[in-house]
Amino acid sequence: MRRFRGDGSAEAEHGFDRPRGTPGKTTRTEGLPVQRKAADGGSPVVQRKDSAPEAAAPAEDPFALHLLDQRPDEGKPDEDWKPAIGKNTTALKGVYGDFSVEHGLTSAPDPSKADGWGDYFLKIEMTPNAKVGTSKIAFIQVVRRGEVSGAWHTKSSDPYMGAERAKRTDAKSGFKVDRYDATKAKTPFYGFNKSATGAVAPGANTAIGEHGGAKAMLKDVPGVGPNPENAEFVATATDTTDGTQFDAVKWGFKYEASSKTYAEVTPTLVLAGSTEIAGRDRAIKKWNDDVATGDIDKVPVKDDPVAVAKILQTAMSGIGTDEATIFATLKPITSPDLRKRVAACYQMETGNSLASDLKSELSGDDLKKVADWTT
Repeated sequence: MRRFRGDGSAEAEHGFDRPRGTPGKTTRTEGLPVQRKAADGGSPVVQRKDSAPEAAAPAEDPFALHLLDQRPDEGKPDEDWKPAIGKNTTALKGVYGDFSVEHGLTSAPDPSKADGWGDYFLKIEMTPNAKVGTSKIAFIQVVRRGEVSGAWHTKSSDPYMGAERAKRTDAKSGFKVDRYDATKAKTPFYGFNKSATGAVAPGANTAIGEHGGAKAMLKDVPGVGPNPENAEFVATATDTTDGTQFDAVKWGFKYEASSKTYAEVTPTLVLAGSTEIAGRDRAIKKWNDDVATGDIDKVPVKDDPVAVAKILQTAMSGIGTDEATIFATLKPITSPDLRKRVAACYQMETGNSLASDLKSELSGDDLKKVADWTT
């Protein structure tokens, strides 16, 4: 996946670097997967550069190849993408502003080529409304990529990961804060970079927005791999100082195995209580706990639903229930959205419904004290 820095260079989010102006030119890191066309004409197979070569495929039937050549639609790269190449604009009305999202495939992946990456284009512009107050708004974006089977890449040995990306990836959701390299960017805000003097500034692919002023903007051009995969992104409009989170936009693309085509995930607003927002919250927690050391900035946060969920898990684990901790933890949380986020994080962490566990652990007057969490 390419990431554009403020200096205009292309960053290799997934282990390859294809600079602007040289389409198709790809430099891959040693040990990353390369593709060969399958002998049976099916999906490409993957072979690592550091693995032993496979036996040569049997010769293909010249007559069969001739028949394939007669198919007028065979071999067109854009046949593996749905919808067609081109950009669309989607308008979204959020609680804290209006969004205009330009999106679409600009070049299609070509599975017949080892470096047959395509490009997807995404540009979000937010016009903040009065509800954001005086906030200066930029985006924190999280991303996850994975197999068509549904397994997300989380380990350093997974395709295009490595130790640095694995370190900031939440193992349960697969999400990570989306930066080309945390040790180089040194800030979690998408498109921003921190200089040696400590100054943090936006690059050409992002802009700070405010009510009555400029629009907040994020532009991304992720690569669409020749190997079938799914990719999901969540971009959250965030106050650059105190971390207040406003609306969040989900976007991406997925591979449909039944039809052997990619399908666009139409940009949409994603709400508190969803698995995507829980994954985002966990990715932010992962960044702040395991990545933001030394001169690498933390994500500013006002609320930490992941920490709350873990406190509740401990209070209801083992022999006996720590009622005092449960009441002290839940009572101050009055925001409906934050309650939904805590419940979703608890579900992702434990596999259980928070409401169900509270009903199981508490009874009588104790259960009535947490009625707002169980109905």
